Amino acid sequence: KKKKMNLVIRMQHAYKSRVLNWADGLTEIVLKESELFVFFGSFELFDLLLKNKSLCHSVQSATLAIACCKDRNELLNKCAELLNEDASYKLIVRGDTTLKHFLLKRIPEHIHLTQRDHSHTVTIETTQSGLFFIGISLAGKEFHKPEFPTNKCCRSYFKIAEAVKLWSPLFHALHEGNILDIGAAPGGWTQYCLEDAKATKVIAIDPAILHLPTKENYIHFRKRIQDSAPDLSHLNIHFDAILCDANSHPNAAVRSFLPIIHPYLRPGITVLLLTLKQTNITQKDAHISTGFSQVIHTLAQFGFDLDLKFTWLWANSRKERTLFVRYRGDPSFTITTTTKTASISEDDGTTT
Repeated sequence: KKKKMNLVIRMQHAYKSRVLNWADGLTEIVLKESELFVFFGSFELFDLLLKNKSLCHSVQSATLAIACCKDRNELLNKCAELLNEDASYKLIVRGDTTLKHFLLKRIPEHIHLTQRDHSHTVTIETTQSGLFFIGISLAGKEFHKPEFPTNKCCRSYFKIAEAVKLWSPLFHALHEGNILDIGAAPGGWTQYCLEDAKATKVIAIDPAILHLPTKENYIHFRKRIQDSAPDLSHLNIHFDAILCDANSHPNAAVRSFLPIIHPYLRPGITVLLLTLKQTNITQKDAHISTGFSQVIHTLAQFGFDLDLKFTWLWANSRKERTLFVRYRGDPSFTITTTTKTASISEDDGTTT
């Protein structure tokens, strides 16, 4: 349906690489200068949208009055035009440390600017290309992150919840399955398996405490995975899914747990969901997937399929990626640089 929509987009710099593909799948729209949108972010998203002729939007959006200016003088005139003397405003300027002082000295005196007890918030976002975006919202209605649900023990819960929506075979493995959660604390992934996937049994391994509302259908071994071999041997459970969101180098993590859990994997059935954490990478290079080829090499050595899925979830941090793969049961296969290799592509979320 054709109708006007005022939406705010908030994109961190690290998310820029996601937008190209994300935008292509949405309703095509031609953005005119009189119908611009306010973009909160550290990069020029406007040019990106014009290039794709697509309207990106976020579920975390707020309706704002909108305008765009090409220079400071036009910005000053637009502020004088948009701001009402019957209201009071808090001024927020991003991206230019000198712009706020410039505006405070020149905005007409009849416009009431204040830091407290204001009725509206004026947000001005500057871009590297020199454009100025203006957003006006009611006080308290500015963009903000949604409140964290009190019934979820930690934010990692949303990683697995998003992964399940992306890869349906993952949910089939979790539903009424036997699950091994490595590096489980504080318990977000275990909680999802118990409450949402209705897993039959979850074995959680982590030296730290799990903060879960239930004590049913899971066993918690408060130790490292390296020290858990006798416990797993005693249980003698074959697992439908292996989960690992441990805070460690991804290749070190898989090398630590694969030799121990390998006897309890089911060929063609067991799946692995693994958070790949680039703990030492700089913020500047956070969009680069470094060192993951080693992880793929190790997984192949232990019989996991090369047809794996790889993506950057919205719930991931800028230094995280998520990998999903199935165990095929041929640990004799190894990757070499002269035979078969695996290449990572973040564009479509898969590895081939």
